[in-house]
Amino acid sequence: MSDHLVLSAMSHDRPGIVDELTSWVASHQGNIEDSRMAILGGEFAVIMLISGAPNAIDTLAHEAEPTWTPKGIHIHSKITTRDGAPPSTQKAVITVTGLDHPGIISDIARFFSTRQINIASMETHTSKAAHTGSPMITVGLQATLHAEVDIEQLRETFVDHCDQLNLDATLFVSDK
Repeated sequence: MSDHLVLSAMSHDRPGIVDELTSWVASHQGNIEDSRMAILGGEFAVIMLISGAPNAIDTLAHEAEPTWTPKGIHIHSKITTRDGAPPSTQKAVITVTGLDHPGIISDIARFFSTRQINIASMETHTSKAAHTGSPMITVGLQATLHAEVDIEQLRETFVDHCDQLNLDATLFVSDK
């Protein structure tokens, strides 16, 4: 039987952080099943789902903060389960692009939360438009849809919502 640990870490970026963290997990017989890592500004951030035997997960959870805090890595861990989405759900893949301004992410999140749709993952990137230099944003997210959701109606409502915000949007259901 395997237990799971969610571990997040943040530190000033420097070479070797990924190697140090992943080697530490492996040395405790932990397996990184899922992870997201990024450099945001000058900071490195990671979140990992680690599996392992119950005693390995317990050791990782209890040793994380005392091991890494003195090295300047802010760390948080929580023992959890690996619950998958219920079989009666589908995954929606959504993209949004447009001129960047404060509140876009909040508007998108509110659209889904008011419909009781769970956002499973989200990535955002800003850039400058090629010809004008205007700030642009690209948002990619995945949402979990319950079987009773009318996908065509959701798609139409979401695209209309984004049109009102002067954003381009797509929403499709993934078979994966």
